[in-house]
Amino acid sequence: MKKIIKGISLALMLMCVTLISGCGDDEGLPYWVDVTNADIDFNDPDETGYCLISVTIFDSRGNPAEDGTMVFTLSGGAGGTLVDEDNKPFTAISVDIDDGVAEILFRANPAVAETVYVTAYSPGYPNNKAQTVKIVVTI
Repeated sequence: MKKIIKGISLALMLMCVTLISGCGDDEGLPYWVDVTNADIDFNDPDETGYCLISVTIFDSRGNPAEDGTMVFTLSGGAGGTLVDEDNKPFTAISVDIDDGVAEILFRANPAVAETVYVTAYSPGYPNNKAQTVKIVVTI
């Protein structure tokens, strides 16, 4: 029941943000960042060591954007890395937006306890907005 109420609250908040920012006004449109497994704990035997960061970006009509890129950057000195679908490591990577969503994985180093930050930035998006998420790795 709580999940249904939370989902309804999120939908209402999105509608309010769209209405307040003005229909057709790109400058107020958000992009949403979702993080799965932001607290990586290697003391848990079921821990995968991966964190999924997905960003949904909207066009000027409030619909998910159909094209463009999202740049993901990892904070300096991180023990873990961003990885693509081939598990190739990166500290920064440009990802195509597909059906309004861009995704990247953070792969934690099981030997390094750390707090890292991943920043999502979409070149050319109104006001050059960037959003940062925090990932905590415990060993």
